[in-house]
Amino acid sequence: MRIALVKQNFSAVGGLEKQTNRLADALKVRGCQVTLLTHVENPSEFDVILGIDRTLKQTHHRAGNGVHAAYLQHRKRPLSALMPRHQKLLQFEKTMIAYPSLRHIITNSDMVKQEFVQFYNYDPAKITTIHNGVEWAEMQSAFNSSMKDDLFHFLFVGQDFRRKGLRQLILALVNRKSVPWQLTVIGYDRHLAYYQKLAKRHGLENRVTFTGHTNALPYYQRAHALVLPTLYDPFANVTVEALAMGLPVVTTHTNGGSEVINATNGIVITDLVSDLDQCMQTRWDPSAIRNSVKHLDFSNQFKTYAEVLTTT
Repeated sequence: MRIALVKQNFSAVGGLEKQTNRLADALKVRGCQVTLLTHVENPSEFDVILGIDRTLKQTHHRAGNGVHAAYLQHRKRPLSALMPRHQKLLQFEKTMIAYPSLRHIITNSDMVKQEFVQFYNYDPAKITTIHNGVEWAEMQSAFNSSMKDDLFHFLFVGQDFRRKGLRQLILALVNRKSVPWQLTVIGYDRHLAYYQKLAKRHGLENRVTFTGHTNALPYYQRAHALVLPTLYDPFANVTVEALAMGLPVVTTHTNGGSEVINATNGIVITDLVSDLDQCMQTRWDPSAIRNSVKHLDFSNQFKTYAEVLTTT
């Protein structure tokens, strides 16, 4: 079987590119002839064309970015949906879904699967959910060398702080001033100064640390919990990364990653203030949390991807 994996703006060091290469290896194990492309000129040369991001001329689409129409609805800012870039992306999304060659969609959460059904009336039988994978086995050494201190350490990891809910998290922690805690924010946002001022305005400048872009692994080792009160995430990778490092995760139901959260490894937010309290008071079992996502090791996930691509 001849399979093309299409990833625009391919980088030799990107995380998604690394996953694409691993998928290519899994397909080769199944005897497939795999070609990596940034665009497709001759679709008839291939039996299967998987679009890793939004593209046309594909037989299969990996919807890692979710459904843009759903994202705009979650934002609850109707005027922003009229902006040219959003209108352009919406039109492209509609064209992509209706493109004659498309025969199957792979989503990273059931939430996104239902959004394709809701917004585009797409046949659910032609959608397969495969949750995001994680380097579970490779993280064993880092997990074993984790070191925690007595100060409860919350961790927030992500870009686009507004969408990820950083403001809500900071304001929720204002009500926990009487309890010792520390928050580390990893990532960058062009409105970073606003969030720094917000923390300072509420007297939290010594409790909230902004690191910018950095390797998150050492912070997973020191943290006690990951908090991501996101507005919309198809499936935030940091969800399974934190779980693989034994951290409980506190996140919203609008993060597709919440589908792997249960009572033993985290909290799906109903009231952020009380949920933070519950997180701090619960005696979590790091090993049990880590083992809850063992099945999401990349080796398993890419085998499932290869099976779907060669049978649909």
